[in-house]
Amino acid sequence: ASRPQHQHRRLGIMAAEKESVRVLALHGYGQTAEGFSSKMGAVRKECKAAVEWVFLDAPFVVSHDSFDMTGQSWYDFSKQDEETGDRVWGGFDQTLKLFEDTWREKGPFDGVLGFSQGASVAMVLAAMQSRGTAPPGVSFDFVCMISGFAPADPTYRSLCLDEHIKGVRSFHVIGGGDTVVEPSRSEAAVDAFGG
Repeated sequence: ASRPQHQHRRLGIMAAEKESVRVLALHGYGQTAEGFSSKMGAVRKECKAAVEWVFLDAPFVVSHDSFDMTGQSWYDFSKQDEETGDRVWGGFDQTLKLFEDTWREKGPFDGVLGFSQGASVAMVLAAMQSRGTAPPGVSFDFVCMISGFAPADPTYRSLCLDEHIKGVRSFHVIGGGDTVVEPSRSEAAVDAFGG
């Protein structure tokens, strides 16, 4: 398939301004950094001259009986708010500390790319940066959300949706036939960026 030349030019311009564009990649629920890197192989190959990828493992281990696999999660899925019953992002403070440490040890990063749950987390980081509440040292210019969605956790959902996320460019990949993350959920995430 042919690719629009302006996409390659923009990436080339960004890369020409420095050695390469550095992107932190966040896998989806139940995946790992190694598995996500493998799935992104064709993209990595296409962009290898312009992008330096850093794939990060989420801090929580999860098991999938239905998939017969073990992977990682960016937050504890089992937590619920005692008063409302809403599902909350348990232990997310550990994830935020991981980002702070990652920026200090492996950063800086020009952008954050996330898939599914990782995209939702990337959206939260963008919203935190927009509001001046990102973890110390965490700063980036763009986010790429693949099958992304706004968080279900009420606190982080409000952070992302109550006002537009500003100062972080966004690119969204929406799967028209996605049965896990319905396109309408991804479109709501698109609408959160602007201004």
